[in-house]
Amino acid sequence: MKPLLLRSRLVQKGFSLVELMVGVALTMVIAVALLTLMTNVSRNNSEMMRTNSVIENGRFTLQLLETDISQGGFWAGYVPKYDDITITTVAPTDFPTAVPDPCPIESGNWQQPAAWSADYKNQLVTIPISVYPVGSDGISPVCAGTSSLQGPLYGTTSNPVVQPYTDVIVVRHAAPCVASSTATDEDCKDTSGNVFFQNGRCTNAFVLSATAADFTLQKGDCATTADKYRFVSTIYWVRKYFATAGDGIPTLVRTRFQTYDDSGTTKVKHTGTETLVDGIEALRVQLGVDNVSKPTTSGGAGNALTAAMFTVVPTFQTTSNTYTPTNRGDGNADSYVTCSSGTVCSTLFNVANTVSVKLFVLARAQTTTPSFTDSKYYCLSGTCSPSSTPSCASPGDKLTVYGPYCDGYKRHTYAQTVRMMNISMRREVPASW
Repeated sequence: MKPLLLRSRLVQKGFSLVELMVGVALTMVIAVALLTLMTNVSRNNSEMMRTNSVIENGRFTLQLLETDISQGGFWAGYVPKYDDITITTVAPTDFPTAVPDPCPIESGNWQQPAAWSADYKNQLVTIPISVYPVGSDGISPVCAGTSSLQGPLYGTTSNPVVQPYTDVIVVRHAAPCVASSTATDEDCKDTSGNVFFQNGRCTNAFVLSATAADFTLQKGDCATTADKYRFVSTIYWVRKYFATAGDGIPTLVRTRFQTYDDSGTTKVKHTGTETLVDGIEALRVQLGVDNVSKPTTSGGAGNALTAAMFTVVPTFQTTSNTYTPTNRGDGNADSYVTCSSGTVCSTLFNVANTVSVKLFVLARAQTTTPSFTDSKYYCLSGTCSPSSTPSCASPGDKLTVYGPYCDGYKRHTYAQTVRMMNISMRREVPASW
């Protein structure tokens, strides 16, 4: 019995110290591997979120701008006389005389519709889009107001609000729905104090007013009162911040023309800036100008147009061809002008004959990517030919070339051409050969 008892005592039970240390070491290796995996997954997810936000923000910006710009110049069927080739006996007198100020000031206050002149109203209708470049100081050339009457784009050189080296876009049109007291859409509501547009097909005239008694024009039957539509004017611009001043997130915003309360009196102005898309660092625009008439022969060249041509009746290729004018456009963009270059986009002839718009957007992530440096430069124009390759020490001029920024933010550029249907389609003429 004693040898058996001795052998039973020698049988190992539990773990030895060496085995325990090996097990602990393996556990630590597995834990480190899992922690590394989780860290990498988290880092990849964060990076995917940054990339997706840049993609979606750029895409949504173009989609949103396209939707509104494509409606520019819609006036419920009204066509300015200088653009109506069916009027061949009376010389048109409504070619715009100036680019309208979207935020006019009168006697130290915002000018109200009752004080708008007939010429100013005509400018608003005949120029559905205008673009204003912002310089290095971040001071907007429009709707900034004064220190005592601050507009929606007001800022100072020491505290600018608008993102420098970007374009401000103003789009005007009638709402796509008849104004009604029972409507739920804000643009369709027949709200007292708002400005409305009415097209009189009986007399080929329009009314643009905030006074209800002014809307007396009639439909084509010359008996029924014509419908009225809300006047829509929207300013799109890039603000230096997203939620609070100084947060450093450039953001696309818009300011709409709408009513506001002034000490108990309902008035209208561009007010109520709305945040649209964050991370939009730059917005640049090119206007497509229709400045050549339809060619008279296949493969030929049309006539170069001038402002004076729009003050006389249309002339046509032949007495039998009364659908192809030789002193009017054909609805196609013959050249694109870059708005950041001088004053080409404030030239009256260019904006009055704009039939399409090229949009260029530079989108940026909200947060930086670890161990990443943005050493690329970005072209916000149709062509990009810098005299020398931009670098961190010598970046682009920010007129058409941006960067390198040499920071940790990832960026991407987006571009799209938008056709202004209401302008270009009414100018289209069939080929005459």
